[in-house]
Amino acid sequence: MSPSADPAASWVLLRHEGGNTPPHYDLMLAEGSAYFTLRLPHDPFSRPLQRGERIADHPLEFFEREGALSGGKGFVRRMGRGSLEGQGPPSSGGSFRLLREDGTALRLRLERAGERDWTVSSAPESPPSGAGAKRR
Repeated sequence: MSPSADPAASWVLLRHEGGNTPPHYDLMLAEGSAYFTLRLPHDPFSRPLQRGERIADHPLEFFEREGALSGGKGFVRRMGRGSLEGQGPPSSGGSFRLLREDGTALRLRLERAGERDWTVSSAPESPPSGAGAKRR
């Protein structure tokens, strides 16, 4: 199955600029019929530890969203998306695997640190041996 085949088992990372908030990243992890969403100051693929803020759930249509948002909320640019693996719902915290459409993966750990505050730890997953080798 393609990492983008099932939005109900997916994740998406959007760079959000404009509107009434400073530029940030929206990390969305599928949970039921919506995305559990954390606002992050940095890209989790480049920053191994950061604080995130829980914001409103987003519809699964955000898997395809890119461009201007309604109501003067700025615009979003998709930075990555793919399939999500983990035990339990993201809103409960725990460990997850984010598999990108290009085959690379990120290990993600979510821990609640307050009512809306979360600690987000991330580490790139090592590719399997031989990955990336050109075929003849």
